[in-house]
Amino acid sequence: MGKPTIICIDDEQLVLASLRDSLHQALGNDYVVEIAESGEEALELITELLATATEIPLIISDQLMPGLKGDEVLAEIHRYLPRTLKVMLTGQATADAVGRAVNHANLYRYIPKPWSGLGLIEMVKSALEQYFQDQDTHEVNSVLQELNEQLEQEVELRTAALRYHINLEQLITEISTQFLNTNTVSIDDQINDALDQFGRFFGVDRSYVFRVDPTRQEVCCSHEWCGPGIQAYREQLQGLPIVAMPWLFKQLKVGKTVLIPAVENLPPEATAERAEFQMEGIQSLICVPVMVQEQWVGFVGFDVVREQQTWPIQTVH
Repeated sequence: MGKPTIICIDDEQLVLASLRDSLHQALGNDYVVEIAESGEEALELITELLATATEIPLIISDQLMPGLKGDEVLAEIHRYLPRTLKVMLTGQATADAVGRAVNHANLYRYIPKPWSGLGLIEMVKSALEQYFQDQDTHEVNSVLQELNEQLEQEVELRTAALRYHINLEQLITEISTQFLNTNTVSIDDQINDALDQFGRFFGVDRSYVFRVDPTRQEVCCSHEWCGPGIQAYREQLQGLPIVAMPWLFKQLKVGKTVLIPAVENLPPEATAERAEFQMEGIQSLICVPVMVQEQWVGFVGFDVVREQQTWPIQTVH
């Protein structure tokens, strides 16, 4: 990116030379002054400058030129450089032409020829000051807008998390109340119903309860719920030796919840677990240990078969 560039457009070389010399003398080396003898040449020049990310704060254009007229050139430039200030410097502009430049190019100033050298320089300096003030304001507003969007997104996420937590707590309370009012004869039905409700709430395909037999060092699937079209595996998961899946059961035994977002990414030490899960068509799962007096007595699991799933942190907790 080079120095900021001012572009002067006029079909008279003497006018361009005069403008360039006046601007160089007034602005020194802080700006580059480029000239173009037609609207078409100006558009080519701007394309080259934009390719090098050169900033163009000000454009000064004549109105009556061969080819594109000044108002047409400024309107076209405005499509690409809406914040660049545009000045029409001409002695032969109609009210309609100036009006079009105002409406379609956001014309900053109209200066008739012949111009006052001091007045022109004061206008240019004022325009440059306004341009960079506007740029600073635009950058600040952009930062504020980005921060505001981030804040809104954070509020939405927190609101969704709170709503999710409240709904989950309500579901747990309802299921707990049902269990308290259930006799031992219908306890299995209540467990199956609870698995159904939790499975649907979490959006999974399969939920289940495993019990630990410490004497036999086995686990068995005592209850299972499956969503529509999902195969059940309860009958096949009876008397499963704890040593058959050491990576999983070692963590559950010490009360650690096991979250597996992608079965295919399980570590090498979980080879047995990966083979079993893939055989059941599981892509993601979570297993929550059940502890009684610090002793592992079983676990509750939730499988996702149709697609991989990453659970929100509040679900894991």
